[in-house]
Amino acid sequence: MKALRRRLAKQSAEAGLSLIEVIVAMMVFALIATGIGYTMIAALNLTQDSTARQQAANLASQEIDLTRSIDNLFNLVDKTTTETINGITYTIKRTARWVSDPNVDQRCGAGGGILRYKRVNVTVAWTGMTSATPTVHADTVIDPGVRINNPDLGTVLITVSDSSGGPVAGATVTVTPATPANGATSLASQPAVTDSLGCTYALMVNPGNYDVTVTKSGYVDVTQNATPSVLVSVAKSSASSAMVTIDQGATFPVTYATNYSGPSIVPGNLDASFVSTYGTSVKPNAPRSVTMFPFPAGYQLLAGVYNDPTTPANFCKSVDPAEWPAGDTAGVDYLAGVRPAAVAAVPGGTADPAAVPMGVVTVQMPALPRYLLAVSQSSGPSGTADPGCDVVKQYSFGLRGAAENVTIALPFGSWKLYASWSSSTPYSQLSISSLTPQTAAQLTSSGDILTLDPREVEP
Repeated sequence: MKALRRRLAKQSAEAGLSLIEVIVAMMVFALIATGIGYTMIAALNLTQDSTARQQAANLASQEIDLTRSIDNLFNLVDKTTTETINGITYTIKRTARWVSDPNVDQRCGAGGGILRYKRVNVTVAWTGMTSATPTVHADTVIDPGVRINNPDLGTVLITVSDSSGGPVAGATVTVTPATPANGATSLASQPAVTDSLGCTYALMVNPGNYDVTVTKSGYVDVTQNATPSVLVSVAKSSASSAMVTIDQGATFPVTYATNYSGPSIVPGNLDASFVSTYGTSVKPNAPRSVTMFPFPAGYQLLAGVYNDPTTPANFCKSVDPAEWPAGDTAGVDYLAGVRPAAVAAVPGGTADPAAVPMGVVTVQMPALPRYLLAVSQSSGPSGTADPGCDVVKQYSFGLRGAAENVTIALPFGSWKLYASWSSSTPYSQLSISSLTPQTAAQLTSSGDILTLDPREVEP
């Protein structure tokens, strides 16, 4: 009996599950439960994505039906809308393009040929899409419901873009017979303002030459013209393209003689040259603020009339510091001249003030009141580094007092100064002995010529 009890007691001590066995069982259960959970989540996501895709397809189909209901295809333009259904936000993007050539898809149908139809593409995306989920697309072409072409007449396709190539909406376009007209006649009605794509059209146009002019308040083209115009020739049963670039003008404040710390007088009729990668625009009368086309690279401002030396017309290098080479002048070693830094602004914005360096000199006027005039010289005296200027300019500093010491600022280059009894005609040239340069300059006694030098002295 005692032996039986001992055996039963031994078996009782080994009965049940150990801690390790419990942990292993729990891990196995967790793995199985996690797998089941992921499977259920994937199934739910798949169901939700399938439902969302079906709803997106319905929205795309509805948008296609809406486009077909538009009577005037010229009113069918790009549009993006959103719609929320069951907590999911759908973005419906529609693009519409006139097609004049089936092999070309351009914004306003430009590219030649008559307007045939509009190609419409609808794309629908929604919140919660995975990276592997494609958007829903729907495409169609819509033929005009009315006749917009005539075999004996032509069409003008007008595209208006901004500096970034984007569309300019709301621009006014006029199409008028050019000179010579070559058969062109006045249109019965002018094109509508440009739509959201920057497009408008002149239909049923008699063959001939036409000027297409574009205007929009506050906008200018790359030549600073507020009413830019292009010439197009219209032929029978074809479309002519007119492409114009305009943008909202940016404001450029100007500060003169920034290289001189003291006060100086700038001539009221001073010219200011705005140099860009597209050329030079010269503004008269010492402007303090100018509205210009917003080139991304901006403008470098020079005092005086600057003409690019590569142009066949008269050129002017003197006013450009970059045209003055390094070297020894009158025993002084100079560094090469450097243009002022460019300033830029976004469309409709305001640039940082443009710093315009100038030559500065103090003039001692004669014993009687006289008008102070400065006349530029086409070339500098021998021994100076003046690169020359074919454009002769005369600047006026008004009536000055008797024996007055007046500090004036002039564009770089060579000058003769006059104390004249006339406000416009130079008389009585001043001697160089009455001139005291405040910036780098050379005084030449032969001819009493003042050369204002933009270079800095080499350290």
